[in-house]
Amino acid sequence: MIKSFILTIALTLSLQISAAVEVEKNVADNIKSSISQYSQLLSKSGVKIELERALYNKDKSKIKAATIWHTKAGEQAENVVLVRDEFDEYKGNFSSSKQDKLGLEITTRGHNVEFTDKNTEGKLKKAVDKYTKLFKKAKVGLIYDYSLYNSDKSKIKLVVKWQTSAGDNSETIILSGDEFGEFQGYFKASKKKQAQGKKGLPISITL
Repeated sequence: MIKSFILTIALTLSLQISAAVEVEKNVADNIKSSISQYSQLLSKSGVKIELERALYNKDKSKIKAATIWHTKAGEQAENVVLVRDEFDEYKGNFSSSKQDKLGLEITTRGHNVEFTDKNTEGKLKKAVDKYTKLFKKAKVGLIYDYSLYNSDKSKIKLVVKWQTSAGDNSETIILSGDEFGEFQGYFKASKKKQAQGKKGLPISITL
């Protein structure tokens, strides 16, 4: 009876352990690429971040990225959990040194990620270009980065880059489609507009 119980526990643990699967090489390479950008940024401080391993959970909806921080004070391990979204992209954040703020972001893509076709991409670039010209006078650059479909092509994830004197940063805009082939989304609203319940600048395309 006891032997049977122990064997059951051992089998259960074995199944749980075997459910952890190493991510594919291209997925791991994307994570390494994301991390290396921060390593270069922090190199002057004598800090280097290294990916030790990356594992999927059972249904591949999450990835655990085990990292090592090499600093002058020694090594420190940190696990970052990347969560998959409906566009098959995984994102997660390192712990932040400040409260109520997200730490450095790690991203990678899964095998089912689907980039938008050339026609859709062209229309998105034109839509972004309208705002690029608008912000040019304020010496703020805005460029199209990339765009993805979700599984049933009912939504588009549009990623743009803002270029300012303070540095570059990315913004993600989700455009939802309707039955007439129109996709619409909004840039992030300012804090003032958010407090007033208002949306940011609209962006739309018709396919």
